[in-house]
Amino acid sequence: AVIPDHVKETYKTSFQLSPTSFLQVAARAQKWIDQAISRNMYLETRDIDEMVDIYTGAWNRGVKTTYYLHMKPRHTAEQSTVKVNKAESIGDGSKKGFGSSAGAPSPAAEPVAAGAPRRGFGFGGSSSTGGES
Repeated sequence: AVIPDHVKETYKTSFQLSPTSFLQVAARAQKWIDQAISRNMYLETRDIDEMVDIYTGAWNRGVKTTYYLHMKPRHTAEQSTVKVNKAESIGDGSKKGFGSSAGAPSPAAEPVAAGAPRRGFGFGGSSSTGGES
């Protein structure tokens, strides 16, 4: 889908806005805030002089801190998920879902004899003594 030019002119990305404008807003608000403001900065280029100007300008305006400095040439999205066809991996019946492992007895399968020592959940295998029933 192509974004029309009039929409691009109306709605700018953070990289298309002036970093100085971001700082001016933060500096105006900082005057009334005791702690720091987390302010992200966005630079279209990787120019060191521009970066120094941004941070010096922030300091001169009384901005206590900034948060992240985003520089456009390094911004890329990496694919973090892959497409998996689950029907292929379980289609032959060899793989089953959770709880299908054979040979593991269920905890309720073995009855506990009366007077047997209690185990687990803090009882640690110690038997009750001292006339308790």
